[in-house]
Amino acid sequence: YQDLSEHAKKTYALLQTPEFVEEFILDRTLTPALADRPLEGFKLIDPACGSGHFLLGAFRRLLNRWDAEAPGLGVRERVQFTLDAVWGVDLNPFAVAIAQFRLTVAALQAIGRRSLEDAPRFGIHVLAGDSLWFSHDQVELPEMQDDFAYSTEHKRQLVAALERGQYDVVVANPPYITVKDKSLNDGYRK
Repeated sequence: YQDLSEHAKKTYALLQTPEFVEEFILDRTLTPALADRPLEGFKLIDPACGSGHFLLGAFRRLLNRWDAEAPGLGVRERVQFTLDAVWGVDLNPFAVAIAQFRLTVAALQAIGRRSLEDAPRFGIHVLAGDSLWFSHDQVELPEMQDDFAYSTEHKRQLVAALERGQYDVVVANPPYITVKDKSLNDGYRK
């Protein structure tokens, strides 16, 4: 994905997190959280998810846990419970679409399906938008109206998804860019 567009690569600081970094971060966050918390209702978010690398790693680990702890549930139920535990947000709507697709493919593989045509409809929680801007206690910049959102953003869902206190784990490898818009950069820093 990062090699499809040089403009997108520079604009969104696209660089796939190496797998060993993803595994290291999930080992230090997801694994200990799962040791302390019940699986039912467990939630993880990557607020800068890109094309979903951390989400896929978390999906695999959580599904393995569901498989071990609830083998009596149907596989489709276990997959959906896992998908309900994995949340992501990204500024780039194309990255969001790729993350959604990658999770869909992982879910299909988990239930033994190979075709999208007869696939069940899964609930996947990856949203397009600015996770800093739409967080619950956002800083309002003077030139931005309270009801402003880009057409590609999921404003209502973002506000609800980014409310504090609902996630057991937050993981991210945020983009390393400097925001050129001075007022937006100042707002982020606040």
